[in-house]
Amino acid sequence: MKSAGIMFAGTVVAKVIGILAEILIPRALAPAVYGRLGLAYGIVGAVSSLAILGVPNGVTRFLSEKESAHESSDVLQSGYAISLAGAVISAVVIYLARFEIAALMGDPEVAPLLVAFVPYLLAFPIVKVSVGVLRAEERTTAATLAQQIGPRIIGLALVAGLITAGQPVVG
Repeated sequence: MKSAGIMFAGTVVAKVIGILAEILIPRALAPAVYGRLGLAYGIVGAVSSLAILGVPNGVTRFLSEKESAHESSDVLQSGYAISLAGAVISAVVIYLARFEIAALMGDPEVAPLLVAFVPYLLAFPIVKVSVGVLRAEERTTAATLAQQIGPRIIGLALVAGLITAGQPVVG
């Protein structure tokens, strides 16, 4: 029951932070810029979800079943290697196809934004595998912080800092 409460509280806090972001960010950006950012983020988000290849769930399941440290180490190495390979391949594809994707979307200004989201594309699978490890170890608080709260706080702080610095398009 304690784990469910932690997950619930984490989800509520994450939703509140998300609502704050949805209030602040659109007001700081021109509608066209906000739309482009949303489009670029949506494309990269979809690709990153495909790039993980279901590995985080597999890592959680296999780590829960493994008894020896050697087997766990093998699962971790394989999980991170496969996730990193998927992330790198996806990042290269997005980078090389950025102009074609932008043309397909009918907005050439989307291309540089796709490149700006490449670090997210590289980090997402690694973070998901790490959260899978925390879940397998039944570290609910750490998993909730890493998956629900941390990314939103970091993202909101980054965007707020860039908006304050007068560089909202970069954020």
